[in-house]
Amino acid sequence: MPYSAEHKRRTRTKIVEAARILFNRHGFENVTIDQIMDAAGLTRGGFYNHFKNKQALYGEAVASFLMGRGAQ
Repeated sequence: MPYSAEHKRRTRTKIVEAARILFNRHGFENVTIDQIMDAAGLTRGGFYNHFKNKQALYGEAVASFLMGRGAQ
């Protein structure tokens, strides 16, 4: 049974938030996809269901920060 749209949205949000925190603390070059997915409590295999590459995730993480989610 496929995941619901809400589940996919929540999962994507978890990835973006984990990435935003890690990029902020360590910089883009010093963070791996494995680290991001581990921080989000997910496996690497699901990453590409949500993002084309790490750069695409970075763009969304920056946008999330600019939209006021950068409290950490």
